[in-house]
Amino acid sequence: MKTSVQETIRLAIKNSLHKIDETIDLKWINKHLVDPTNIKLCTDLNNKIYREFWLVTDHMGEDDSAYRVVFDDQNNVFGLETTLDNGINWYMGDYGDFNEAVKHM
Repeated sequence: MKTSVQETIRLAIKNSLHKIDETIDLKWINKHLVDPTNIKLCTDLNNKIYREFWLVTDHMGEDDSAYRVVFDDQNNVFGLETTLDNGINWYMGDYGDFNEAVKHM
């Protein structure tokens, strides 16, 4: 039975939660986690190259970060996204597991 990308992401997050640094508020994570949703992000600001990623945290209007956690299913890693002043949603790069991505927010 083939596992969907969304199921893989959910399992990877669940397996990382026990490693979350105690300085990071798990309530924040639970409040900002979203069902993995496919989005396009710019990976090359010079040439405006976009790729698809999976959004896993989002802005909720309260205690938001400047960053959102995304999953790169091509490389099987979590990374960060930020919206630049010009409105471009930019992929900042790979950070490893969910724990590492959250830690670098």
